Amino acid sequence: MIARELISQAEELGITLRVVGDKLRLKAQLGVITPAIKADLANHKFEIMQTLTRPRVTRLYHVVVNTDGVHKGMTVIDPSGDDMKAFSKSCRSRFGVDRVISIEPRR
Repeated sequence: MIARELISQAEELGITLRVVGDKLRLKAQLGVITPAIKADLANHKFEIMQTLTRPRVTRLYHVVVNTDGVHKGMTVIDPSGDDMKAFSKSCRSRFGVDRVISIEPRR
């Protein structure tokens, strides 16, 4: 989902996105929002606004991580609840790419 990726990228850069009426408002420190970023956000404005205003569904995942040769399972909450690819990327970033063994939705 392009909108979720753009929102994540904006958050990483310190850009705050919010919907006010029918407008997408951006807030960041001076120089952070480049013309390329602004164009990407404008090109996907409708989808971004829908994503930001959609009610969030919290989902639970069972994540198995290798810690020093021992596999440990844990329940991890995904507050976005709608993008398994983004959640998987987040887990691999948080725990380490080589350490994540599996990610499965909890039912």
